[in-house]
Amino acid sequence: MKTYRERSKDLVHKVAVVFFLLWLISVATDVLGRYEYREEYLIASFIMWVLGAFIDGFKDSKGFGKNLSRSFRKAGAALFGIWILVLIFSFLGWLGELWDGKVNYPLALSLISFAVSFTIKASTIKNKNWRIRSTLYSLGLLIILSWILMKVFELFIEYQDATILVGIGVMALGYLIGASSRTHDYDYFEEKIEKMSKVMEEVEDIPTASGDLKVLSHGINVGSDLTAEIKRGAIFVDMAVGGERKGNVFFGEGSYKITTEVFELNKGFMGLCYSTGGLWQKIELGAESANDADMEKLGLEEDDIRELSNIFVQEGENSLKRLRDLKARIKGKKTQIDLPFMKIIEGAEGDYVKIGPIEVADLKDGRSSVRIGDREFSDKGEGPIDSPTKNDYYFKILSTDGTDIIKIKGDIKTLKSKGLEVRIENENIDVSKGDVHLKKDGSKRILQTNDINLSIDQSYSLSSRSKSIFIEIIGNEISYRYKEKSRALDDRDVASGIKKLFEKSFGNIAREAFEGSKVPFNELIIQIIQELE
Repeated sequence: MKTYRERSKDLVHKVAVVFFLLWLISVATDVLGRYEYREEYLIASFIMWVLGAFIDGFKDSKGFGKNLSRSFRKAGAALFGIWILVLIFSFLGWLGELWDGKVNYPLALSLISFAVSFTIKASTIKNKNWRIRSTLYSLGLLIILSWILMKVFELFIEYQDATILVGIGVMALGYLIGASSRTHDYDYFEEKIEKMSKVMEEVEDIPTASGDLKVLSHGINVGSDLTAEIKRGAIFVDMAVGGERKGNVFFGEGSYKITTEVFELNKGFMGLCYSTGGLWQKIELGAESANDADMEKLGLEEDDIRELSNIFVQEGENSLKRLRDLKARIKGKKTQIDLPFMKIIEGAEGDYVKIGPIEVADLKDGRSSVRIGDREFSDKGEGPIDSPTKNDYYFKILSTDGTDIIKIKGDIKTLKSKGLEVRIENENIDVSKGDVHLKKDGSKRILQTNDINLSIDQSYSLSSRSKSIFIEIIGNEISYRYKEKSRALDDRDVASGIKKLFEKSFGNIAREAFEGSKVPFNELIIQIIQELE
């Protein structure tokens, strides 16, 4: 969805296009009459275009000074482009008397805008001397650039010598001020250190495996409509920041379930599950200390579980290397393991390691690959997850089926899985799976696939390409086409009966459509045709 800034920019640019077209039409033809303010239309279009460029410079994530500098820079670029257009229009003889002697005004405004932009940007530098020096350097360079353009295009000939002298003087003054103090060197390093500190703070916010390994003594089930469950017996470790538990990584079994009027899903998984969020942190986990027998069932040792948990949660740029190191460490302990959750095999073609959903293969010909679930794992991972808020749950699940992400925040629940996306908000739901899309918004319900369309809104409609049928009901008016037959009628009782069939069948049709079945949909067609005939 576009931001308010983007919508404002688009609106202003559309207004600019309208004014420009009005001017262009008046230049080419008198079909719409002669405009009294023809040149003003062109100026208005230029003003709107520059205003749109200025608005586009503001970014929500930046400070006001940087935003303002960027806005003036974009406005300057727009003005420079306008100056080129004006030169072309002047050469073609399309400009009126209003532009006499003013063709180069856009260039002057462009240079002023660039100067303001660089000055504002320089003013954000902390050290006073360096700020003044940078400002003067920026102005000096722009003045010298202006002199070059004046020479090339033979503009303001009487001011050319003065312009170059002023530009050199401003640059020299900036140099002298910078040379009078060495603090800008330390200011530079201070800014670098500050940036490094921010990076380190971000790293410190990434959870790491902490505390003893434990075994879940009773299952956990959270959420409604979209529920997530971790089953009893899962081995888990706390993921903490500064000693505070932020979440947990579970090795074991679980499931998630969606139960609504129009869509149902119940999926179990065996693999890794990272659970976090403000509400999750408040849950007291019933647990017992994990022992050697628990480790043997899993096929991993304590250090391996911790490292795999860190890789799973952090997904930094060195994740691939860490996975390979983990594989080498595990392989060094045992040459062959074949357990439900883990396999390590050395063969003639190469080595193969499978830890739950994670597979690492090194072949004798030098080729290698790392997979997590259904996707290749690369050095550029997805990065740490967004920081959870205080009133939500977040589950990241890796199984042999791929990656599933579940978010539960108040009345909003979302699921992203392989080929499936679900969003539930109160009684509304939006589901996409393959070519099937379902949307329920209040009383409005829409189901679409490559073949069928079923809609309940102000009108009731149904269509199918394979069945060559179309039915629509608006009020008491019914129109339908079936194969080569077409019919229209106005009958309140028949319309009411067909609407009830729509209402009664929609949920079952939608659920079966996600399973690849059109049986309930075809049954509805038969029932409607019987009502009509």
